[in-house]
Amino acid sequence: AAFSAEWPNVTRKNDQTPPDADEHKGEEGKYDKYFKPEPGKGD
Repeated sequence: AAFSAEWPNVTRKNDQTPPDADEHKGEEGKYDKYFKPEPGKGD
């Protein structure tokens, strides 16, 4: 809920799976390693 006021709403569905997604399956600490609190560009 902390980010919902700042981040844009997702209004359409598209293929958001990164091409290297399978390489990160089972990887430990992904949230701490890759999460950034800045909002994305939106749709």
